[in-house]
Amino acid sequence: LQQGCGEVAQTRDRHLDHYLRLAQEAELGSVHDQDHWRTVLEAEHDNIHAALQWALTPSRATAGRLLTAAMSFQWLIRSQAQEGLGFVRRALELDPDDASVVGARLHVSRARLAMVAGRMHEVAEAAAAAEDLANQVDDPAIGAQAATMRAYSLFFVDTAGCHEQARRAAPVSEAAGDAFNHDWSVALEAYTLDRRDRHSQAVEVARPAYERTRA
Repeated sequence: LQQGCGEVAQTRDRHLDHYLRLAQEAELGSVHDQDHWRTVLEAEHDNIHAALQWALTPSRATAGRLLTAAMSFQWLIRSQAQEGLGFVRRALELDPDDASVVGARLHVSRARLAMVAGRMHEVAEAAAAAEDLANQVDDPAIGAQAATMRAYSLFFVDTAGCHEQARRAAPVSEAAGDAFNHDWSVALEAYTLDRRDRHSQAVEVARPAYERTRA
């Protein structure tokens, strides 16, 4: 019986290793071909789900957290925010004090998925944690995403606060070479100006980004 249990564990570990490699390959490949990798991972949904259930335990936490981080973008683009949030929260709970790039990625993943799920309080909390860790591990890309999501979390509840956070996030994103989050920050800043009837200032802020998209 003991031998049989060991063989099952070895088989499940090989299964986990395979789907971790696949998810990491998909994460990189999605930069250039989202449709292809979305189709590949959708076909493997049940296998990836099983691998996550096996891996998100103390004895396999490293692999489980890496697999969760690699899958987060797919949950976002496949509108599986609730499922993804469940796994991301479990991954974070396995090592709540982790101050690594993986920890920062998991916090920023939680913020993105919470945003899609409409959980603004959770967006603010996770984005703040992600930005703090990004600064600790010197990861400008994660810092740019987190700074912009912190601004978005304030959009519906604190116009002035959103404006100030967006103004801070835009240069952070530009320095990181992140055009998407730069333009999102600029759009948030312009909207908050427009809301307060500062229309000419809003146009001035938004025009460079608008013109760049038309170039």
